[in-house]
Amino acid sequence: MLQEIVTELHPLRYKDLPFYGLPIKQTLETINMIMPKIPPSAYLWNTLEFLEPSALTQIRDHYQVPVFTVGPLHKIIPTPSSTSFLEEDTSCISWLDKQAPKSVLYVSLGSIANMDEKVSTEMACGLANSNQPFLWVVRPGSIKGFEWIEFLPEGLVSEMKARGLIVKWAPQKEVSHPQNPPAEYHRLGA
Repeated sequence: MLQEIVTELHPLRYKDLPFYGLPIKQTLETINMIMPKIPPSAYLWNTLEFLEPSALTQIRDHYQVPVFTVGPLHKIIPTPSSTSFLEEDTSCISWLDKQAPKSVLYVSLGSIANMDEKVSTEMACGLANSNQPFLWVVRPGSIKGFEWIEFLPEGLVSEMKARGLIVKWAPQKEVSHPQNPPAEYHRLGA
């Protein structure tokens, strides 16, 4: 069921919705409340054309209105030093400064996505075995049924801390600053 396309939101699948974990009926009711009743004359999408060409083509074909790509907005909109609803752990910047340039994997679920314990443990094992320094941002409450990373075996946490840094929230603009560019920028979720 989670792989099925949401008719009202083609090409999204049920598993792509930010309400993952709610019953499907409740999710659709929520979507119907926030979807416009009058068709829009255009959509603005925070992305780049070359990043998602096939998805944008499908969206344009489905809605039959112009879709304008206006991303990435975070690069052009001046913001205060922090727009986060969580306290940023700025200690990661000094840790990043001690790493070789372009050597750190940055992994973050973002502010909406959630994962289960099994997937999170697999991700932790992958990071521990990557032979690569990493910065892993695990938002409190993002792992279903747990406050933070207490579900991970102590030995795994120790192994991970020897290679990388785990924080609850990072100052993303500073992490991705040209003087601290991660080797890979993997942001899962939204």
